[in-house]
Amino acid sequence: MAKKTGSSKNKLQLNLINPKGLVDFISKFKSIDSNLLLSITADKIDVRAYTPNAVAVKMGELNFDDIFTLPDGETVPENLKVGIYNVQKFIKIFNYIDEENVLLNITYSTEKNGDNYGIKLDIKTATLQKVIPGAKQTMFKSLTDEQVERAFDVEEAYYCLNFEKHLLDKIKNLLSVEASKYFTLVYKKGTIFFIGKEFKLKYTDEVEILKEEDFELPLEKDVFKYADGDDYNLYGKETGALLFSKDAEIKIGLAAIEDPTSLDDVNEE
Repeated sequence: MAKKTGSSKNKLQLNLINPKGLVDFISKFKSIDSNLLLSITADKIDVRAYTPNAVAVKMGELNFDDIFTLPDGETVPENLKVGIYNVQKFIKIFNYIDEENVLLNITYSTEKNGDNYGIKLDIKTATLQKVIPGAKQTMFKSLTDEQVERAFDVEEAYYCLNFEKHLLDKIKNLLSVEASKYFTLVYKKGTIFFIGKEFKLKYTDEVEILKEEDFELPLEKDVFKYADGDDYNLYGKETGALLFSKDAEIKIGLAAIEDPTSLDDVNEE
């Protein structure tokens, strides 16, 4: 069981059996923001990061048993959330760990509503101890679970595009030299067009039509930098684009721009 350390504080001890697996997965989120949110249950570890303006949200999932084991007598509390302020520093800690036996102690507070928030992370090996403060609860309230669930709902999508790495790289290269601050994903009669101020790329292969209506989706031009070198399914919907990785449990939500021309207006002033 989790051990009482005070009137409102508790401690959970975990055996970190796969540090590399945890670090490799977390590394996929550092392009979004320096902060990271973890929700831990006895079955899985949900990872979430989003840009300060919530233009991009990235989510992922790991099996708990692939990363941790529980010492005898320990149980994972419900609704345990842990925030990490600086992902890069957290990753660097493991550059100095080459031992097999790694303990992760999480000190957390229990709120009246039953939520548990990590206050402190304590990483221990036979030769090293490193303490990391947990992020404040406000980090978890900027974007609610309900908002995220709605954002990643594909029911209202117009199409699903087989967005493989070679196409993703091509679009990134075109956008890297694009003068405008935004581009538009245009869906017309079963064909996808990626359109900027200085380019137009037509794509007709492997597009699954989900709605018959034509549709335009304006996005900030650098949003695909948040997608790593995976193959994705790309869904287009009125609120934005969704990228679902085929190789890992990764989802990326990219918000549509309400007034795209305003970005270029600011740039030209």
